[in-house]
Amino acid sequence: MATGKIPLADLDPFTTDQHALARTMRVGQEASDALRYQYQTWVRRFNETRSANQTAREEVVALPGTLLNHRHGPQARSQAATKLRTAIAGEATQRRNLAQQSGEARKATAALAPAPRPPTSSQPSPPANVPDNV
Repeated sequence: MATGKIPLADLDPFTTDQHALARTMRVGQEASDALRYQYQTWVRRFNETRSANQTAREEVVALPGTLLNHRHGPQARSQAATKLRTAIAGEATQRRNLAQQSGEARKATAALAPAPRPPTSSQPSPPANVPDNV
């Protein structure tokens, strides 16, 4: 080569057509890789969205139970209402018992007591639906 008498040897065993084909294959492979990456990104985003949706759905399903079990929830109100109804019923029973006892006592004392006096002008007359001596 120093003397310049030796012709340059083409050491590349591939033809220009083969180089063009290899270039086309490389471009196609890069396009395929880009599409695969984009598809993997879509799949990953879909799975993340589905997971977030499932988590939100589980929270939505759990919330009514949480609200129902809360101390200020409807069950607490119904329990409080039941306690109140029980207390009112107990008080009404006590009043009935006292009324029966006082009715019996009234009957016993009515025989001994003088007839009630008519109201004077300074005393208002009781309503008609209220019994005397109550």
